[in-house]
Amino acid sequence: MKIEGIDAIRSAAKRLRAVPEASARAAYRAANTVAARVSTMAKRDIASQINLPQSYIAQQMRTQPATAAMPVAEVRMRLRAVRLARFSAAQITKPARRAKGDPRRGIGAGRKQAGVAVKVARTGGRKIMPGAFLVPLRAGNTAGGNGMGVFIRQGRDIKHLYGPSPDQLFRRWRAEAVPDIKRMLADAYASQFRYELKGSRK
Repeated sequence: MKIEGIDAIRSAAKRLRAVPEASARAAYRAANTVAARVSTMAKRDIASQINLPQSYIAQQMRTQPATAAMPVAEVRMRLRAVRLARFSAAQITKPARRAKGDPRRGIGAGRKQAGVAVKVARTGGRKIMPGAFLVPLRAGNTAGGNGMGVFIRQGRDIKHLYGPSPDQLFRRWRAEAVPDIKRMLADAYASQFRYELKGSRK
């Protein structure tokens, strides 16, 4: 029996040797591609639900890229409480004839505090909290509500109030997004593997 086509056999052997390397490169590059998509999708979804800018949400998010040695990308959200004052908190006032007012909280002379209005959800209107009040926090910039806290009285004490945090919504979002993420990862890996394998043939 005469065997011909030794060049084809060598080429096939070369491709087989290249498969593990191509697969490894495709794995971590696909993970990074999907991590970038997940980061963008999560930020948009969270910002559509709560009244916080995407720039603030992005500051709380961290992405650990995958590498050849560790082909796992990680997207995580910082665990941090969010002051209720960040949700467009505004001091409500009412007339008080002899009141001196409080410029730090935007209360003019002849008026006194009458609660705080906040907008937590992205859709819908403001919620008025009649018993709440604003207090400047230490070393804070009071312009635009920054450096302020929304408080309520609890007996002789006062309690600082917080709103929903991006990490709380991210945990719920990622649980719901698992099927879509798995599908994106499978598609990204298949596409990247074909690309890597094609490059190894050159």
